[in-house]
Amino acid sequence: MSGPVRSEGWIGWFARNSVAANLLMLTILAMGLITGIGMRTETFPADPPRNVTVSVSFNGASPEDAEEGAAVKVEQALNGLQGVEKIISAITSLSAEIIVRGLPDYPMEQLKSDVKDRVDAITSFPAQMESTTISLEQEERHVLYVQLLGGQDHATLKEAAYRVRQALLDLPTVSKVTTEGSHASEITVQLDEAQLRAFGLSFEEVAQAVQGQSISLSGGTLEAENGSLSLQSRNQAYFGRDLLQTRIRVDPDGGAVRLLDVAHVTDGYAEGQLLSIYNGVPSIRLGVQLLGKDSITQTADAVLQKLEELQAAPWLPQDVTLHSWQNEAELIRDRLTLMSRNALTGMVLVFVMLALFLDVRVAFWVAVGIPVSFAGALYVMGPTAFDYSLNGLTTFGFIITLGIVVDDAIVTGENIYARKRADGGGVETAIRGALEVATPATFGVLTTVAAFYPLATISGDFSGAFKMIAVVVICCLLFSLVESRFILPAHLAHLDVSPRPKSTMLARQWQYLQSQIECAMQWVIQRLYLPVLRIALAHQLQAVMVFVACFLFALGLMAQGIVRTDFFPDQDSTQVHMDVTFDSGSSPARTRETATFFEASLLKVVQELEAEHSLQEPLVTNYYVSSTQAEKLMISVNMIARVKRPFGSRELVERWRAAAGMPAGVRQLQVFSDDESVEDLRFGLSSADPGETTAAMKSLQRALRETAGIYDILTDLDNETLELSFELLPEGAALGLTNREVISQVRNAVFGYEIQRVQRGSEEVQIRIQYPKHQRDSLSDLRRMHLRTPAGGTVPLDTVVRLKQRETLQELKRINGSRTLEISAKVDKEQISVNDVVAQLQSKVFAQLKQKYSGLNVSVSGEAAQEEEATSQLSNGFVLGLLLIYALLAIPLKSYSQPFIIMLAIPFGIVGAVLGHLITGHAVSLLSFFGILALSGVVVNDSLVLVSRYRAARDEGLALKEALLDAGSSRFRAVMLTSVTTFAGLLPLVTETSEQAQMLIPMAVSLAFGVLFATLITLIFVPVLLCLSAGLFGNGQGARRGEA
Repeated sequence: MSGPVRSEGWIGWFARNSVAANLLMLTILAMGLITGIGMRTETFPADPPRNVTVSVSFNGASPEDAEEGAAVKVEQALNGLQGVEKIISAITSLSAEIIVRGLPDYPMEQLKSDVKDRVDAITSFPAQMESTTISLEQEERHVLYVQLLGGQDHATLKEAAYRVRQALLDLPTVSKVTTEGSHASEITVQLDEAQLRAFGLSFEEVAQAVQGQSISLSGGTLEAENGSLSLQSRNQAYFGRDLLQTRIRVDPDGGAVRLLDVAHVTDGYAEGQLLSIYNGVPSIRLGVQLLGKDSITQTADAVLQKLEELQAAPWLPQDVTLHSWQNEAELIRDRLTLMSRNALTGMVLVFVMLALFLDVRVAFWVAVGIPVSFAGALYVMGPTAFDYSLNGLTTFGFIITLGIVVDDAIVTGENIYARKRADGGGVETAIRGALEVATPATFGVLTTVAAFYPLATISGDFSGAFKMIAVVVICCLLFSLVESRFILPAHLAHLDVSPRPKSTMLARQWQYLQSQIECAMQWVIQRLYLPVLRIALAHQLQAVMVFVACFLFALGLMAQGIVRTDFFPDQDSTQVHMDVTFDSGSSPARTRETATFFEASLLKVVQELEAEHSLQEPLVTNYYVSSTQAEKLMISVNMIARVKRPFGSRELVERWRAAAGMPAGVRQLQVFSDDESVEDLRFGLSSADPGETTAAMKSLQRALRETAGIYDILTDLDNETLELSFELLPEGAALGLTNREVISQVRNAVFGYEIQRVQRGSEEVQIRIQYPKHQRDSLSDLRRMHLRTPAGGTVPLDTVVRLKQRETLQELKRINGSRTLEISAKVDKEQISVNDVVAQLQSKVFAQLKQKYSGLNVSVSGEAAQEEEATSQLSNGFVLGLLLIYALLAIPLKSYSQPFIIMLAIPFGIVGAVLGHLITGHAVSLLSFFGILALSGVVVNDSLVLVSRYRAARDEGLALKEALLDAGSSRFRAVMLTSVTTFAGLLPLVTETSEQAQMLIPMAVSLAFGVLFATLITLIFVPVLLCLSAGLFGNGQGARRGEA
């Protein structure tokens, strides 16, 4: 077998060897199919771990003490550590959690090891510190929830939940199962203080007596004559009744004070376990999670199958039922089905458009380039290279390329078809037609690759998402280049395009339709396009001003807010949540009462919406009410799909928020949809003087409340609580009391004391000693408390201790070594944009605050900061992309000036994109930029093909304007086909109503409507620029010699 002919290259070799071309095509399709079938699927890829957490626990310390004793010491130890981006500390009275955020792409195991070495070297931690743990953040991915309902009592439901959880953990792909709503069992010893005083006993004496007698210990082994004897003390109490006869004190006369004489022992549940209600019924919730890269869909299927088996298990009570909900696999499948349906519909429309303008056989082989390109990209995405999953980002990349992946194939196929119609012939004509456009078509694809390539190389928080999208787009484009260069010519080489009568009625009708479209095309070229182009070339400056005016008009639409800009627009969702924080010290009774009110307000709003919109099925499919502590409440709601309701999730959010109001005792209340993941506004204030920081925060809070369109304002000042401090009086010191002893006795009286933990069946049970709840739920109870003196007597607390109240923060926050107060808020983007709010605050409020408090530092985060970071990364990438595009244009054109002419057309592509957003009503967002980026590739690609034909015409001796007219008319069909097929391919996505598609629509709008205006840019604006350039740099004939 001979090698490729030098003049024809690999294009000619494959065109003459159709077997090799078909094998190449089938190999790409097979590799892509096999890889795609085994590829894991997920909604969005988990961000790689970037946090190392240092957790320090305390036994009785104020937040300030924990800050000084742990947080500050750890922060100082980590100062200057390599690989650290930010250090955030959260401190409470029980713990200090220091989060060390690593730089992107820094090895996190190395960072964890370095952090551990630095922390282990600290020798001055306070005595109250109990333990220190250092952990690396794990990639936890939600799979689904399992709700257990029914059962005669909570104990029955709890035992069933334990067995179900163990069965799920036995599945090979399940990494973690969380439990919520299962009350922790507890043996509670409730002391009667009056009885203690009557018997002369102390809290500590009772605790020590129970600890000393409720034990199981080994005494070793006795080696006796008859063999070894194991010595054991088996007196461990496992139930409350086992403790009742515990001897607290034995008198000399043999009498004993037993536990039942001074305490009431209950076998029940720990305090603080409040609510777990699913669809109005008490329940226990199990959360199935994945760690690592296992498939969510496969895991969910395995869990659902196991649940069916468990529901029929003989050990499961008949009145206990298992319900699954918030199944992530359903969301993934819905999204992939949506993408597949839109892609398939788009491909069909692309084929129809091609078939209308080209021979049906040419249209078919051009359209084949789409699955071949996608299959090649799937193979590279697999484990052999990038190990990506099928997710929202990768499918987004495929959708971007759907409209542009066949552009080079259209140019090649159309030129081969035209050559064969004009010159006849077979393989040689096909090769000649492919070679004529090989250079411009190849470099046209490479310029689009160059536009996306920088996104795969930038670093930062968005680098992972940008890289994934860019890699998919680049792979699709490169495989489309392989298909159009080596496979398509072989398929068209033996195509017979000679006119011949059609044998069927359908074929004759289709031929007639094509002839009419061809006549219409020629009429448009001769009667509309060429006359307009002649006028534009005769009035070049005026023509340029028209395009400039259109560009300025588009910018004005955005500047005036007629076309909104929203970098991270809120997406519609099927899930809505309410997050409630109660005042400090709120009672469980108040929490339950308020939860019932919020539940009733939800159901009332739902009934109203169902009636107003005449819904055919219930609006809410499931809801869950959860509270694990008295001061917190969360309600999660699942709705039917967006296509089944004529309103978005925002409607329910606003109506429910209005109906809920702000009941007494509620400190913070937020209602939000599941996709409102990025905070609109977040600011941090820090200063060396905490008083200045607090005053500045209150001023900022007032300013936000006075700004229209701002709601759900939350600040760290909201977690202020009353602190009661104890100061030992001289009278107490005279009795031998110390501050440590006073706070220890008060802590035992208020919070109780853990005696021990015992394993009872499948559960670890805590034995706890404390005073009854009604004796420790008010300040007056505390004042009546008696302290035990070293001499054995008792004394009222308020006679030896002075009590002081002050407001303090329950949690302190430090960012990069400075104590910081943060405030966050949501923005109604229909009234005002996030950037406008930030600009107003920076010009007015922040300037005044910094003038008033000279040491004040203000940090901006949330959506505004993310937009700034993403814009910076994209701008840097865009500059690099432009440099690469210039180089790739200059090489085939052999010119320094003509690449600038083509690149001058790029900014004007934004006109069609902005008008598309105006027509469809969507805001210009981050994802719109990707559509504009792809659009720039279309503009460059089409312009390069036209310029190449113009240069060929000039070499053939045509005059300047005649060459431009010839280039425009000869490339009109290819440019028009590129625009029409791109628009048709994206039209299904533009008109999609599913909530799954809302994120992608702005991209599709930018590209689909942008290519329509790009047609005018290529066919009119670029020729005008070429004509102007020729007037400035010469007649244009020196372009091939590098003079232009």
